[in-house]
Amino acid sequence: MPNRQPCPNYSRDGEKKNLFQKGHLAGTATVLTDPQYPSVLGLQNLSTNPWIAVLPGSEVREVPMGKSVKLASGSRIDFGTSQGEVQ
Repeated sequence: MPNRQPCPNYSRDGEKKNLFQKGHLAGTATVLTDPQYPSVLGLQNLSTNPWIAVLPGSEVREVPMGKSVKLASGSRIDFGTSQGEVQ
């Protein structure tokens, strides 16, 4: 079973906040560690809608339900109802 950890802070429109604590993404995502690389964190999509992630270097990835994206500094994620940037 993956290791679940508290979500790091996200910034939206210059406002620093923890989207999970504020309830914006509750039930939508969970932070996981990679079993092979415990220092690498990922965000798993628990929603029924795909996300769009823009990774550092401008690579665009769709993140379907049940899949995850690496939490790398500078990544931007569109959750459908809100957006976030990993800092």
